[in-house]
Order: sequence, then C-alpha cells, then structure tokens
Amino acid sequence: MDMKKKLKGKLAGVVVVVLVVCLVIACGSKKENSSESGDVTSASADALREPDFASASIVTAPKKSEVVSASADATGKVAEVRVAATLSGYAQESGDYVADTTNLTNLKNPNGPESFYTQEGGLVYWENLGDPITYKGDSDAELPLNVTVTYYLDGEEMEPEEMLGVSGEVTIRFDYENISSQEVSVDGTTYEVPVPFLVLSAAYLPSDTFSNVEVSSGSVEIVDGDYVAVGYVLPGLSEGLSLASYDMTDDVDIKDYVEITADVTDFELEFTETIVSNGLFADISEDDLEDFEDLSESMDDLEDATEELIDGVGELLSGAETFEDSLESYVDGVGDLADGIAALDESLEDVDVSALKQSGSSELAQLAESIEALQEAIEKLDKGGAKLDAAGTKLLKGYHSLVEGIKSFRSGLKEYNSEGISELKEVLGDDLGNLLERLKAVGEADDAYTNFSGMSEGTESSVTFLIETDGITAED
Repeated sequence: MDMKKKLKGKLAGVVVVVLVVCLVIACGSKKENSSESGDVTSASADALREPDFASASIVTAPKKSEVVSASADATGKVAEVRVAATLSGYAQESGDYVADTTNLTNLKNPNGPESFYTQEGGLVYWENLGDPITYKGDSDAELPLNVTVTYYLDGEEMEPEEMLGVSGEVTIRFDYENISSQEVSVDGTTYEVPVPFLVLSAAYLPSDTFSNVEVSSGSVEIVDGDYVAVGYVLPGLSEGLSLASYDMTDDVDIKDYVEITADVTDFELEFTETIVSNGLFADISEDDLEDFEDLSESMDDLEDATEELIDGVGELLSGAETFEDSLESYVDGVGDLADGIAALDESLEDVDVSALKQSGSSELAQLAESIEALQEAIEKLDKGGAKLDAAGTKLLKGYHSLVEGIKSFRSGLKEYNSEGISELKEVLGDDLGNLLERLKAVGEADDAYTNFSGMSEGTESSVTFLIETDGITAED
C-alpha cells in the first residue's frame, strides 16, 4: 500500500503539470443553476434535537466544487463512486447555516467539526463556522463517460489476468465513450450535443520493466528514472461539432482513444488513473468567433460581386457583338466599292484615248484629257480601296478575336463563380457558418454541465472526475 501511495504521488505530479498546461482544472465549468436531486438517505451528524431552521439565518453556498472518484477493475468497469464536495465563498457572519443540495448518500464530514442536518428533497443545512466545508458521500449515478481498458501482447488481445509476468510488445488501450448530452439553443436553433470533456489517462511504468514507451495523443515523461505515460483526448467533440458533415472538416480525425505501447519484461501494472474535466469551451464568446463570422458573411458579398461582374461582361459582350455585325457590313461595303472601282477602271481601259486625241475634234481631244485624268484618279482610288478593303478585313478579324476573348472571359467568370466562389462559399460560407453554430452549441453544453451530485440555485459549481483502475500485480 505504501508503494502504491508513492507511485500515485509521482503520477499526480506529472498529471497536475499536464492539467495546468491544458488549462483544464483552472477553467473548470462554473455556472449558477438549479438542479433536481434525489433523496438523501444519510442521517444527521448531530444526534441532538434538530434546530428551528424557520427562525435561523441561512445562506446558500456561493461556491461548490466536486471531485468524483470512481474505483474500477482492470478493464475500466466501475465498482464504486464516491464524491468529495467542498462548499466555500461565505463568511461566518453570513448566516447560522449554509444550505446545499445533494443526491449523495452516507454523508460524512471527516475533516471538520460542522454538524449537518438533512432535509427533504436533498437539502442539507451545514453549521456555519466560517470555514470551507468538505464533505464526502456515495453515489450510484452513472458517470458521464465510460472508460474501457484493453490489453494486447504482440498484437493479440489478452485478458487482464493473462498479462501478469508476460514479456514482449505490450499495448494498453483506453477507449472512451462520452454518454453525456445537453440540449442547448443557439440563435433560435436547438442542438443536442455531448459535453466536451478533456480526458487524460496516465500510467506509471517502471523502467526496469518497461522500455521504448510511446503514447498516442500524449507524451511520455521521466520521473526519478521511470516512465509516466499521459494520453489526452476529447471524446465526443467530433460528434458535437458534426465534423463529418462538412467538406472542410470531414477528414479531421479527433481520437476517442489512447494507446500506450512499450517493450516489456515480466509485465506488472500498479494502476492507471483517468482524469475527466470540462470547461475548455465554456468561455467561448461571440467576440472570439466574430472574425470567422465576418469571413462567412463576406462569401455572400464576394459571390454577389462576381455575379454582377458576369452581368456587366454580358452587357459588354452584347454590345460588342452588335458592333461586330456593323463592322462586317462596313467591310462588306468597302469590298463592294473596291470591286466597283476595279470594274470602272477596266471599262475605261477599253477607251482608245489616243484616237480621240488625233480625231481633229477639239471636243474629243478635251474628252480624252478628261478620261486620262479620270483613269489616273481611279488608279489611285483603286489602290486606296484595296488597302481599305485589306485593312477592313484585318480590323474585322481582330475585332472578332476581341469578341471571342470577351466570350471566353465571361465563360471563365461563370466557371470561377460556380466552381470557385460557390465552392469557397460552401466551404467558408455555409459550412463555416454551420460549424460556428455547432461550436457555440458545444460551448453552451460545456457551460451548462457544472455538477454531478446536485447543487442549490444560485451556487457556482465545478466538477472533476477521477477514475482509477485496479492494477495487475502479483499481490492481486
């Protein structure tokens, strides 16, 4: 027994450090609330006649903290649950008695002189001497989380009693089932989600028996030359956030088990300790999520802006296509003009200008000169028309490329909107929005779970669970 106390002392030191790092114990859930409780069957610790509480001054305990200790066999099956509850936050002059509500049985006050008096409905009046009161009691209530411990030797599952003295590669696996549930409302929508417990399982492993120690989702510490393996998980969080429902998180794997693996000679295990605490998400506020909500809303603005751009490009394309039709008509007209000039030039070439000049008629000679001038002008016009026709053809071809470019740009915008912006909106818009709502719901559930054995209205409470499994030793 002394050896076990020493081992638990070493283990406790490491676990406390891990807890502080994770900010779990420090941020244990606290909330004022009322809670229904069962009947208390324990008798009053004071054998004298019960005081007249109707005329007494009574104060409700402002604060209550619980440590729920569960004893389990080597597989994690719970055999006994005891609770240590501490009442605090009051002064002696606050009242003659401190009121508390509990569903525990066999109440005892092992560390203080205060008398207590049980009433109907689980109400208990404690004598107020001005000091915190820590009392203990038994509970038959179900824990919010089940732990199952399984043992493997060289990959083969073994019963606990078969493990004693074996050698080889040993795996100790802790599986956690979060059976808690809270119904909460977020922005008018009701969600039923598990309480997001942080679970730490630890085992003390002497170095003369264990080597090459590894732990999934955790760490291995060295204490006085021996190993302390600590694994930590958040069972039920993946379900609470509904991560599998969203494309952006469907491949996120939040483990609900811990495995400790080591090479072992002559296996023996003193015990394992599992600590369960909530409060990690209780302080999530609207301000914490504001930036993410703004990002979600901006996806709608981005999609609207893209659709407006598509409409604008569509109008540009319509105008460009109309101008393209006009340009085609113009180029066709220039072509026809060039053809007409060429035909006129050919017709004038058939006229014998020399004969006209030698005819002896002044009128015909003058006509010949006019025809020559016209031919010279037509030649220039013919060359210019040809150039204009060629330029028009090139212009039409270039403009046609411009229209096709606008069409391609508009098509690309549509594809970007449907396959890019819309998918991004689905991932960072709808999915992100829904995930944020779920995260708020998990925070609400975390904040709502504050006690195990009951409390009075107006009391601020917190709770931590300790589950200790039996060892596998020669003494057993």
